[in-house]
Amino acid sequence: MKVKEKRSAMSDEDIIKRKLLIDGDGTGDDRRLNVISKTLRKWANSTEESPLENQATHDKLLAQLSLCEYSVKRSQLLTKTTAKQLENYKKIYEKFEEQINEVKESIKQNKDNLVQAKIWKQNHMMYDLLAQSIAEQPARKETNLRLSNLQAELKELHREK
Repeated sequence: MKVKEKRSAMSDEDIIKRKLLIDGDGTGDDRRLNVISKTLRKWANSTEESPLENQATHDKLLAQLSLCEYSVKRSQLLTKTTAKQLENYKKIYEKFEEQINEVKESIKQNKDNLVQAKIWKQNHMMYDLLAQSIAEQPARKETNLRLSNLQAELKELHREK
């Protein structure tokens, strides 16, 4: 029984694939065209039907043609709408590309700024160390005064010697 179900499923699948291949968009146009063709042949070959039956068949043909025309117009509108939508998507894509490029450029600029900031910070730290080192040394006036005193004392010692 399972084998029959598999075969049935496979044949159903094949039928669906064929149907999709024949009816490209899935709108049933192939079936409509077949019905129109059969109705037209029936109407053209009928010789013994009453005028009312002929008129009914004629009206049926016109209705089916109208449905086909409607389907064609709908397909054309869908095609135009899809084209417009695709164009809008392209514009959106281009905007995103521009924004991505701007962000990349901004990131590059920020990296350069970061490198400069690191250099500035390093220089500032070195300046602070030098300033601290200089602050530890006595003032110039004191050093000059002490130097003068030492030179005077040295002269005094030379004289005494």
